[in-house]
Amino acid sequence: MNSRWKFLPAILLVLPALAAAPKPAALSIVQSAMTQWRGKTSYTEITMTIHRPSWQRKMAMTAWTQGDDDALVRFTSPPGDAGNATLKLGDSMWMFTPKLNQVIKLPMNMMAQSWMGSDFSYNDLAKSEQVLHDYNLKITDTEKKGGHTLYTIEALPKANAPVVWRSRSGNWEGEFT
Repeated sequence: MNSRWKFLPAILLVLPALAAAPKPAALSIVQSAMTQWRGKTSYTEITMTIHRPSWQRKMAMTAWTQGDDDALVRFTSPPGDAGNATLKLGDSMWMFTPKLNQVIKLPMNMMAQSWMGSDFSYNDLAKSEQVLHDYNLKITDTEKKGGHTLYTIEALPKANAPVVWRSRSGNWEGEFT
């Protein structure tokens, strides 16, 4: 047998396994990244600075999340906002204002509205998984970097999606299965 053909049977046995090795889909990569980022529950202390052409505002808050749909954000500063809170349970959201000692239930059509004068919406605040439902996700680039695989994922809104931004892309790094 010719020596260059002696490895052919081994190569033919390995090729189907290599071809069958699934590449991760963009949706599963984003879901894995969100699960890793959030976990079952989370706690964070955040400082947010909002920059506008004629003013700037800095706010500090504490946030808790449980699962994918429940979140509580409570402002700790500035003094005028301290104690204000936003609670999201499933598809429902409430605002609490201690100065008025009043709880206000927000209607669903306000969930995409600006939150506290920022570029975030109420859904963004609650770490909503809106991107998984309202966007078509596609891997546009893959590269190896530092022993990890870096995926660039394009997220284009679906035609009927209630979104403000009409295009998004992001990078997710890691090994996904």
